[in-house]
Order: sequence, then structure tokens, then C-alpha cells
Amino acid sequence: MFYFVCVFLVELYAGLETGIPIIFRCCTSRFNVSEGCYITIHSGREATNMLANLSHMVDVASAECAVPADKERELRTIGEGNFAALNRTVAGSMMAGAQAAMNAVWEVDAFNCGEPEALRRLPSSRLEAAMVAAGSAGQVASLSYLLDERVSKLGVNLVEVLGEALIAAAANGHVAVVQLLLAAEGIDVNRVHQSDGAFPLLMAAQQGHAAVVRLLLAAEGIDVYQVNPSNGAFPLLMAAQIGHEAVVQLLLAVESVNVNQANPSNGAFPLLMAAQHGHAAVVQLLLEADGVNVNLRNLIYGNFPLLMAAKNGDSAVVRLLLMAEGLEVNQIDPSNGNFPLLMAAYHGNAEAARLLLARGADRSMTIHGMTALDIAIKTGHAQVAAVFLS
Repeated sequence: MFYFVCVFLVELYAGLETGIPIIFRCCTSRFNVSEGCYITIHSGREATNMLANLSHMVDVASAECAVPADKERELRTIGEGNFAALNRTVAGSMMAGAQAAMNAVWEVDAFNCGEPEALRRLPSSRLEAAMVAAGSAGQVASLSYLLDERVSKLGVNLVEVLGEALIAAAANGHVAVVQLLLAAEGIDVNRVHQSDGAFPLLMAAQQGHAAVVRLLLAAEGIDVYQVNPSNGAFPLLMAAQIGHEAVVQLLLAVESVNVNQANPSNGAFPLLMAAQHGHAAVVQLLLEADGVNVNLRNLIYGNFPLLMAAKNGDSAVVRLLLMAEGLEVNQIDPSNGNFPLLMAAYHGNAEAARLLLARGADRSMTIHGMTALDIAIKTGHAQVAAVFLS
């Protein structure tokens, strides 16, 4: 069982924010009665997996601290509104560390620690790995050196390498590196990663890096509708699904944005995912966008925003959707016959049921011969039944 120490996350974030180079080394400690305690330093795949896994566990609010008062003071100083930024920054640094460990480019670390000779002597065969590692870690100085002094050695791989470095920098929110790479000759702002279909704008939007998204949207040739060929994801969908309000605002400000764009693989669309995951602020933004279809349903699975919000009992989202012009409060999922009032009743969401009824939901609608009230009584949801009977 692993846990983060609060002070460690705070100090690491402070170092990253002030531009101090962060170098990760992964190790395990073991104790043997006959030999005592010894430490093993890991590299390659073991270190990569360790850091990548840790990056998904970063959460300053749940981090441990020996003295509770110290944690309260630190969190109060940071401010709850900055928790997400801290978590993103620290997690990004760990992913960068994973990238460096996987490619074993210690020369980049040496350069950032004031020892440039190793990077100058780096074999051409390892230049690609070094550039991607530097981009991922946000190391502007080492990347600038590689671009200025060594990039000519890359030859036909230049576009691919620049693109991979840009994807890594965008994913980890490194604004200065993204600016540097966007100015490089031969950069492809829409470059797709061969292994997983990721591309710069998708990764920045998915991770909530609004400043990077703004830079990419201003880049010549950017494709705001680009789709991941592996899974159908696109920037606005992922930003809406995860709840990155600032990123959604930026993407919706793009001229002629298609707010109803759907994932070709699973039918998901921005308003559906924002409603399903309870991101009320994002739902509000999407409802205000030109051309939004509040009754749009998933063409593969049949579900729609109001159905999912009622099912989850998210009253704030239900209320927003019910206020939308043209909403069909009695819309039915054609794949299974479900409707919002039924979902609210079945899942015991009394407030959602009250809101739906107040908006004119038809209480006489049935599924398999049972009304929503019948379902509420059968499932033992007395509070929901009381809403119907009041």
C-alpha cells in the first residue's frame, strides 16, 4: 500500500513552479534479518511503471501527514481552488520521469544539473529519446540546445520526433516547451502518436492544461475536430467528460465549433458526458453554445443527457437541462424504453423526480406495464413515492 506524504507533494510542486529541475530515481527497500536493510535502484520498465502508476495516485487533499495541524495549514495556504493545478503539475512531472526512465536518457538530467558535456556527446541514435524526454519534463534549456545544435542529425525523423515531443509537453502542461516546439521548423501541430493515437490538443484538453490549449488553438493548421483513431476521443469530449471548465470555454470559442460532435466509436458527445459525470458548470457552458441539441441521444446506446442526470440524481444538472429551450422531458431511450422519470424513481432520486414532475413529466408513462410510481414503491424508495403522492 503506497501513500503520498503531504509535505512531499507541496515541496515538489514548489520546486516545479520555480523551475528547479526535478530528477526522479526509483528504488525499493527490503529488510533481511541476516543481511539487514538494503536498497535497490530501478531503471527501465520497472521505474517507468512505478512512476506512471504513482502519477495516477497524486491527490494533495488525501495525502498523509504525521501532524494533522500541519496538513491543515499547508492545504489552507495552497487554497482548495489550487488543488487540481498542484495535482496536475506533480502528476505531470512523474509522467515525465517515467518517460525519462523508459528512454534512459540521463544526459538530459546531467545537462539540467549544469553538466552539458554528456548531452553534447550524445550519440545520434539516442537524440529522439532525449528530445521526447526533455519535452515531457518541460526542460527548456536542454531541448533548446538539442534543437539548436543537434536537430540536423535527425534527418527524416524530424517531423516525427518534434511531434512526439510536442505531445509529451502538451500532456504535462509545459507552456514554455510547447511555445518552443511550435516555433520549430517542420512541426506538425496535429501529429498523432503511432501507438495510442494521442495528439497534442487532445492531451492538453484531457489533462486540463488551458494555457497549452490556448497556444495550440492559435497555431497555424490546428484541427479542433481531430479524433483519436484508436478510440474516437476528441478534445471537447474529453474536456467535458472530465470537467475542465476553462478548456471547454476555449474550445467553444473556436469559430463554427461543432458542440454536438460525437465519438464514432461509442456515440458519446460532450453534453452527454458532462451531464453523466455531474459537471454542472460545463453543462451550462455547453447549453449556451450555438447549435447545441439538448435532446441529442447516443446513436449507439440510446442514452441522452437528461436520462443520465436523472439516473445519477444530479439535481443541479437536471435543473439546468430542464431549463433548456426545447427540452423533451418525456424522451425515451429507444434501446430499452427507459425515460428520465423512471430512472429517477428506480434509483431513489427524490429531488430529481420532483424537478421532472414540476416540469411536466408524464407520470402515466409505463415500462413493462409499470409507472414510475409503481417502480418507486416496488424498489422501496419511500421518499420518491412521497413526491408522487404529495
